[in-house]
Amino acid sequence: MRYACRKKSRCWKRNISVEEKQKIDEGWRKSEAERRILQNQVLELKGNVRVFCRLRPPLANEPPEITAFQTPGPCEITCFPPGGKRISFTFDRVLNQHIQQEEAFEEVSALVQTALDGYKVCVFAYGQTGSGKTYTMEGDIDGPNRGIIPRATEQIFDTIEELKARDWSYEVKVSIFEVYNEKFTDLINPDENGRAPEIFTDKTTKEPVFVNLYRATAEKPSEVQTLIRRAQRRRHVAATKCNERSSRSHCVFWMQFSGKNSATEETTAGSVYLVDLAGSERSEVSGATGVRLQETNDINVSLSALDRVFVSIMAKDSHIPYRDSRLTHCLQPCLGGSAKVLMMVNLSPFDVKESLKTLRFGKKVNQCHIGTARKRC
Repeated sequence: MRYACRKKSRCWKRNISVEEKQKIDEGWRKSEAERRILQNQVLELKGNVRVFCRLRPPLANEPPEITAFQTPGPCEITCFPPGGKRISFTFDRVLNQHIQQEEAFEEVSALVQTALDGYKVCVFAYGQTGSGKTYTMEGDIDGPNRGIIPRATEQIFDTIEELKARDWSYEVKVSIFEVYNEKFTDLINPDENGRAPEIFTDKTTKEPVFVNLYRATAEKPSEVQTLIRRAQRRRHVAATKCNERSSRSHCVFWMQFSGKNSATEETTAGSVYLVDLAGSERSEVSGATGVRLQETNDINVSLSALDRVFVSIMAKDSHIPYRDSRLTHCLQPCLGGSAKVLMMVNLSPFDVKESLKTLRFGKKVNQCHIGTARKRC
């Protein structure tokens, strides 16, 4: 669903009275409130935890035809493992190898929009090394191959600009950090030698709170693009047998919004987490040794912790093990009962064994329900 008020207001060719303007504004506020309610209801009917699957196309050095996977419908993918029976999986949406970046973002744009309405939103990419996670989340900073993060940024600032005409003003804060070897690294702090971010649990709210995490104020997409480029230069990447440029850390792009309507005194606060997870891989396949082996082990430990969190959510356990890893601890606010979550499982078309593991994890997450999302005011 596209944002209902994306079209800019047309200029009136006649003067209108104060009373007429007040009536028009009141009508707009009423329709906008109804839009928010209806959009949230639609998303909740779809589920507060949704799973999309994206199959990347063959690379230049790979066979041109994909034979191990078929996508018979918009929500189904079938795997044909060598020497085994075919296995089918159903998700909220399946994006085949022909889907371009723009169409992929269309599927998540309504979810991103709800962050401005006052909800916590999380979109994260999961999959093996070399499956297209970073391309899906970041892609190019500009141009047609822009990924979810730059497109979401553009959508958010476009919407904020349109809402100014309706007496809304927003403050936007941006943080970008990575979880590398179970430690946080701030990727945009101008002081590269500053104290590393840490996290603790607030005794009152029971939610994690960061200290020493840089929060940049942003007023337009170009400022966010500058921050993204800075983060890309600093993020840990390395070559492995699976991928010549493999992300060795989990990268979290976090935008926080606080809005106020000067006419009605209404306030809202929301946030969006856009997460590019490090690739899951087996150390014997990746050929990792030394530092690379330690990275691989830490990546797999944190991904296992994420698995346990979703298993506990699915089982409706009274205790969810968020604090088993730095990754799950920092994502606790957007994996709990007040959030909307979308996981994009990314598949390599030729590594069937690892892709099956990814699909099975996605199926598990798709069975989770985290309750009714709550708006923060």
